[in-house]
Amino acid sequence: MSEAIAKLGPTLRGEERTWFEAAAEGRLLIQRCGTCGAAVFFPRSVCPVCHDDALEWADAAGTGTVYSYTVLHRAGKPGWEADVPYVVALIELDEGPRLMGNLLEVELPQVRIGMPVRVTFEQRDALTVPQWVPA
Repeated sequence: MSEAIAKLGPTLRGEERTWFEAAAEGRLLIQRCGTCGAAVFFPRSVCPVCHDDALEWADAAGTGTVYSYTVLHRAGKPGWEADVPYVVALIELDEGPRLMGNLLEVELPQVRIGMPVRVTFEQRDALTVPQWVPA
């Protein structure tokens, strides 16, 4: 018996809802602290630098560099078997914060630390998630 298994996405909680709604529109958001100016990711209610609650949403440029990465040769979860091997990368945005996603449209030998990337978006069930491609 062969049944297609969907790739599982995150479950929305609190501050994440605004972030995922923007992703569905093809926009990558970060937060900026109105008190200290820090650029913040992951979505939260308090600035991790000055501990003020003056965080505001801002559009990110959607560009950055590969800070670190790993290549998965086995599917981590059901639904990913057809994608192996695939790259999971930690991306340092031009604005400063780092976030994780898959690196797409690149041959494995070409992946490197410092590689310039840009955001793209992938639909997973009811959510849209940012992924990365070479810039």
